[in-house]
Amino acid sequence: MVFSYSLPSKSSSSPRVTLWRRLRRLGAISLKGSIHVLPARDECIESFQWLAQEVQQAKGEALVTRVEQFEGLADQEIISLFHKARSEEYQEIEAQAIELEKSVNLTANLEGRSSLLETLEKLRKQHTEITRVDPICH
Repeated sequence: MVFSYSLPSKSSSSPRVTLWRRLRRLGAISLKGSIHVLPARDECIESFQWLAQEVQQAKGEALVTRVEQFEGLADQEIISLFHKARSEEYQEIEAQAIELEKSVNLTANLEGRSSLLETLEKLRKQHTEITRVDPICH
């Protein structure tokens, strides 16, 4: 599925940043500029449709399209882009988990342990979000 959008140049950067964050959270990969791709699954289509409505509410234009293939870009290349994006996210979580593990050994008080548990729960949620959009997991 392809999502393409444009927002008015005179609008504040807030809608752009919000949209970028949502696309990232969905696991969309950017091929060129404002063209983003997700696998053709029902939840991906629905997510792009919601984003299109938000863009239109911000006085922009959005297009959600199903494509069979991209000219000059093999399916395996697109899949590799998804894998690369997820791999980077997994590596980021792993690095944070390693730092958390080091902190566990240094933190003896209850307050510090509570903070570590909160951080661990945050990492678990991030991991769940990544696996939700990871094409390998589906």
